[in-house]
Amino acid sequence: MSAARSCCVKRCLTINATTAVGSNKTARPTTGATARCRCYNVARASLLLTRQFRFPTYVNGNADGMLIEACAGLLDGDHAHDCIRRQAAEETGCVVRSPKNIFEACMSPGSVIEKLHFFDTEFDD
Repeated sequence: MSAARSCCVKRCLTINATTAVGSNKTARPTTGATARCRCYNVARASLLLTRQFRFPTYVNGNADGMLIEACAGLLDGDHAHDCIRRQAAEETGCVVRSPKNIFEACMSPGSVIEKLHFFDTEFDD
């Protein structure tokens, strides 16, 4: 694995499965669990988003590779609530209060092992 790829993939899981058709060996990269949050401020009637470079979009035709997206990040061993507080502070400079878990999902279960925790939270001025 190259240095460029090793910084992005936390681990790769390989399974051997036997089906009625025969044996199959499958490897799936995983970055682990992530948390993302819809940050809002009722008093200001505003939603807080970030603009970040995303390499996969750049190589697939997005001219500058920039995306507007919700605040998000890897759990890095933290609880999802703690992660989203940390990410909001790092990416936006805002302090979030009482993140509410909306749901959890696997975004691309056929190709990537990644569980996402989705939150709603209000941020302070």
